[in-house]
Amino acid sequence: MTGEPHPVAGGRRARVFARRVANPFVLRLRLAGGRRSLWGVMSVAGRTTGAMRRTPVVPHVLDDIVLIPLSYGPGVQWLKNVVAAGGGTLRYRSRDWRLVEPRLVPFGSAAARLPARLARSYERMRVDAFLELRVEAGW
Repeated sequence: MTGEPHPVAGGRRARVFARRVANPFVLRLRLAGGRRSLWGVMSVAGRTTGAMRRTPVVPHVLDDIVLIPLSYGPGVQWLKNVVAAGGGTLRYRSRDWRLVEPRLVPFGSAAARLPARLARSYERMRVDAFLELRVEAGW
């Protein structure tokens, strides 16, 4: 994982806006994690403080695998926290999922498992990697 700015996401300025304005807005209004929402909420303990961190994400549940597009690239803090913790909890469609075994997968590998129309959308947005997690048994 590098700290390089993602080519489309607008770099540092866009990430700061998302972290300080957009994400808190989405979480405060409970726009993520609900029964009809396209967004989920990824919860994981912070690497240094141990404080619980919540981040809106766009998960794609495929049987026992969840794919999350990395719109801002692989250098984002929430991703580093998930990798360091070995997973996290996803609240999606009013259901909690315990996710484990995080790994980065390239666009091509993830796109092959998504509907073609959705894969083309991510390609146009220049998403080049996804986070893949396995749903823990019993969840």
